[in-house]
Amino acid sequence: MGFIRALCCLGLLASALSVNAQRYKITGMVTGDSVRIPGAIITLRSKTDSALVAGTVTSEHGTFEMQAEKNSYVLQVHMASYQSWNRDITVNDAVDLGRINLQTSSRELKTVVITSRRPFITRNLDKTVLDIENSVYSKGENGFRLFNVVPGVQTDNLGKISFRGTEGITVYIDNRKIQLSGNQLMNYLKSIPSESIKSIEISSVPASEYDAQNTGAIVNIILKKSYKQGFSGTVSSYYEQHRFPNFTNSALLNYGTGKFNFQGSYTYADYHGFSDNTESQYYHNIGLNTVQTERYQEKISYQDARIGVDYNITDKQVLGVNYQYTHTRAKGTSVADNVSRSAPMFNNIDSFFVTNSEKDYLLKNQFLNVFYRNRLDSLGSRLDAGYNFVGYDNNINSSIDSRFFRPDSTTLRSPQYLYIYNPLKINIHTWNLDLQKVFSNKTTLKAGAKYSNSYTDNNIAYYNGQLPDSKLDSGRSSIFRYRENIFALYSSYSKEWKDWSMNAGLRAEYTGYEGRSETGEKVIGRSSWALFPSLFLQRKLNKDALTFSYARRITRPSYQLLNPFEDVEDPYFLTRGNPLLVPYFSNSMELAYLLKSKYNFTLYYKSTDNIINNVYRAEGRLIVSTYDNINDERVLGLSVSAPVRLTKWWEISAFASLSYNQIRVRATPATTYRKWTTYIWGSSKFTLPHNFFIEVSGNDLINAFYGIYDLDEQGVINMSFKKTFLEDKLTVTLTANDPFNIKRVGFEIHEQTFDRYVKNILPVRSVGIGVSYNFSGGKKKVSKEQVDAANQDEINRLNK
Repeated sequence: MGFIRALCCLGLLASALSVNAQRYKITGMVTGDSVRIPGAIITLRSKTDSALVAGTVTSEHGTFEMQAEKNSYVLQVHMASYQSWNRDITVNDAVDLGRINLQTSSRELKTVVITSRRPFITRNLDKTVLDIENSVYSKGENGFRLFNVVPGVQTDNLGKISFRGTEGITVYIDNRKIQLSGNQLMNYLKSIPSESIKSIEISSVPASEYDAQNTGAIVNIILKKSYKQGFSGTVSSYYEQHRFPNFTNSALLNYGTGKFNFQGSYTYADYHGFSDNTESQYYHNIGLNTVQTERYQEKISYQDARIGVDYNITDKQVLGVNYQYTHTRAKGTSVADNVSRSAPMFNNIDSFFVTNSEKDYLLKNQFLNVFYRNRLDSLGSRLDAGYNFVGYDNNINSSIDSRFFRPDSTTLRSPQYLYIYNPLKINIHTWNLDLQKVFSNKTTLKAGAKYSNSYTDNNIAYYNGQLPDSKLDSGRSSIFRYRENIFALYSSYSKEWKDWSMNAGLRAEYTGYEGRSETGEKVIGRSSWALFPSLFLQRKLNKDALTFSYARRITRPSYQLLNPFEDVEDPYFLTRGNPLLVPYFSNSMELAYLLKSKYNFTLYYKSTDNIINNVYRAEGRLIVSTYDNINDERVLGLSVSAPVRLTKWWEISAFASLSYNQIRVRATPATTYRKWTTYIWGSSKFTLPHNFFIEVSGNDLINAFYGIYDLDEQGVINMSFKKTFLEDKLTVTLTANDPFNIKRVGFEIHEQTFDRYVKNILPVRSVGIGVSYNFSGGKKKVSKEQVDAANQDEINRLNK
């Protein structure tokens, strides 16, 4: 390597001495699997006699520049662990070779294959990157299970995804927010095989170019973008059995032809869920104890279809269109028995009632993205423009039938019948313009603007009495319409030195919104500007990196929470919206140390005021679950993640966090609560002969808050077995989730007038089997353009 570099220097010296002839610039950028490669060797040789004319090496940005006289040459690129690249070029003016993508090289020595591998975890300035495609997780996994190897991120079989045990996250795929939540999001992520995933990025403190709405961590799944010109794709199927069977089937197909690249996918999921709930309650003010046992079941049919096309107008300009349609039909049914016992000893039944309820859901979502990208130079400068549309159509019809009895089972009073019709429509239009300018002195400037307009139309109608004689309850029925406009400007400045790098950004957002009732009366209306600074500093120490991060963010109330409607569960419990909710702000700081590209140590602090949280209030015997700007929060914590390879076939990954949590509830009088919260996660993975893999993982969350209330300890153990066939094209996976049946969900509510204890048995215990098959054809490779959608903030708020 030193000898070749010396030749390059001699070539540069020789070219510098030729001052009499006119010389022209030759520029380009070298990448491997779409990642910029520093230190690649560039040589320029005469086409007639192969004499070395010039040479250089790529910068830390993967770019290069050299000069040559008018003539014909052969340009060659060399880099260890990559296949050499060469091309005949004719110089009669400035030559920009654009992006040169090298292919990974492997050499077989006897029976040993030597292949260069990147570190599994790398720490960039504003995010941590996991290299999935070159890891042991590259086959036989799925997008949902892979979240469990992301430091600090954990999942459960209910579709819950959290960070550091208690914090929320936002999920993206290829920089686009996924407009799904809960089981729907879980089933969709399970349909993405690890064979199609390139990397996973996590940003615990988002930079200024992200929407300020992203208050939690961002997890972004980057799909492989290099496809053979021709036909390729992945098909997968997953079956899971708990109390009920569940299916997920999906296909991801790609077809590239010259200037066009087409991509389509289809996912179908059939999910059956259940929840066995026990809720006990004691009313201090009226001396009453109630215990409710509920058996809830749901059936969900989910379909997701996507199609996208990129058209390369020129070598530097691309136009793309992506369309997505999701259709979800669901039905939930429950039977609840509620027993009341009066003071003093609560030994005798006072009365009881039985509630049968049924809810029908029909959700139809549309997503359209149109983008234009102009790659301005070979350094990575670009101009992006785009338009996004989201159409959200949600219809919920509910029926509640309650019957009341004395202790001897005779009828106490007449049955109560209630029917609720609740259609909801949301339309969001977003326009964005983004500029990224990369300079050769390792400086990058970013600037952009975004405008979004949303309109929400939510109707609710209550009918009392048994069908067909039920009558409209006009006093409770209503219509609520909500308009919102957000305008944002941002800019950031990045600079790299030898061992230091820095990014400073500022985002300004204007928010204006109003809500009107059925009569057109203005219920709420606000408008304001807010500033969101961010700062990232990194010091590289050989294979280590020390990073400081700071950002200010905002959380706006979701559209549904602002609707002042009531969702009745039984005669004495309902959920109510709050149109008076206001956005709240948080400030996050982190100091992270990545040791040997393996061990992650993070000290973090987060300060948030006026948080929107779920609160429970008693109105006589009626319990109302609503939301309010109820508390302030301070979190100081330390997290550690460490992968340990004990042998060549046994690898352990571990994550632990300890945080001091303080919340101040804005009540009368104000009350402060404090907790030390511990979260532990571990995974043990065995790579055995004949392409057989075993993984055992588990986690435990101790002493955590549930909003402003107390969450019971949460723990689980899961197991997975995997085998690959047909040269790793076919993968079969067997999973056993919570085989020891230890997972329980529970929380406690303590208010001045009542105490409430909730215990849930959920479908976390299950067995499953998954099959995925990858196929491809064609010769030349093309890349599908990756462009950020600009309406991530608004989509996020649809799902809460």
